[in-house]
Amino acid sequence: MKRLALSSLVLLALCVPSFAGTGGEKENQTSVNSYATDNYDTVFFGGEVAIITVVGDGDTDLDLFVYDDNGNLVISDTGSTDVAGVSFVPSFTRRYSVQVKNLGSVYNVYTIRTN
Repeated sequence: MKRLALSSLVLLALCVPSFAGTGGEKENQTSVNSYATDNYDTVFFGGEVAIITVVGDGDTDLDLFVYDDNGNLVISDTGSTDVAGVSFVPSFTRRYSVQVKNLGSVYNVYTIRTN
């Protein structure tokens, strides 16, 4: 069953932009423009701890939001720095939308990590 789920995730990754949160730790370094939001699609397995961290370059405030596939806010970190992190345990395997919002007037280079 898990093998089928992983095959489906590979197919899903080929069809839509995503940042896979399953199958071990994933990391990406990128930048977000001033007053902009970066969006990631990811899948987390039910019953397994999902962890997302964001570490910026120190220039602006970055906020982190996670929404389920119905658009409901699951968890967020809206602190006043560009370091954010959340963790939760999904009830079942599903797709999530992860948003990194830059609240500052300049771009911010950040690393996002899931595991």
